[in-house]
Parts: sequence; structure tokens; C-alpha cells
Amino acid sequence: MNEIHSEDVILVCWVLQAIFSGVAVLIAGLSLPMYFEKIFPNRWYGVRTRKTLENEVLWYRVNKSCAKNMLWACLVIFVLNLLLLCRFCFFPEHVAWVWIIVGSQLVVSNVGLLIAVGLALLQTNE
Repeated sequence: MNEIHSEDVILVCWVLQAIFSGVAVLIAGLSLPMYFEKIFPNRWYGVRTRKTLENEVLWYRVNKSCAKNMLWACLVIFVLNLLLLCRFCFFPEHVAWVWIIVGSQLVVSNVGLLIAVGLALLQTNE
């Protein structure tokens, strides 16, 4: 039978931490142009609804709000990543850490980004 060695678990956890941190930094980087209102209304990038594409003032307001919320979500994801990494460093022999890292990151990132986009879409109805 194949045995799981702690070195393998450590490597997998470090790779997962790098991937999730990289995704958080990437999303934060993609949010910055929207926050600083550098993205003109378009059909490719930003919160694109019929109302935001028709109204430039609404476009900038909604995209800035969404970007701000996405930046907060990315900060939470990144901090959670660091906390899990610190905790993992003290208990590397537990295989469960792989699932804890994956599960918590998926829940936090999906919920955080859905909230960010949901709050931005609510502004289109105001």
C-alpha cells in the first residue's frame, strides 16, 4: 500500500498556499483599476449589466464598490492563508490540513467574492 509521508503533505500544503495566495493577489490586482475608475464602460471587464452599461456614473459607482469589496475579500483570503500556514507549520504531520486548507479557502473565497458582486449588483437597483 502507498503510505502518505509527512514530506508529501508538507509539499502539497505549501503548493496549495502558494496557489490560493496567488489567486488572492491576482484578483486584488484586477480590482485596482476598477477601484481607481480607470476602466471605461465595456463588455469585457467590470460589473456589466444593462443599467451599468447605459449609465456611466452608475458604471463607475458600482465597479468602485465591487472593487472595494473584492479587495476586502482578498485581504481576508490572504490573512486566512497566512494563519493556516502558521498553524500548519506547527502540525505538519496531519493529512487533514490539506482538506482544511482547501475547504476553508474555497468557502471564504467564494462567499467573499459572491458578497462583493452581490452588493455591487444591489447598487444598480438604487
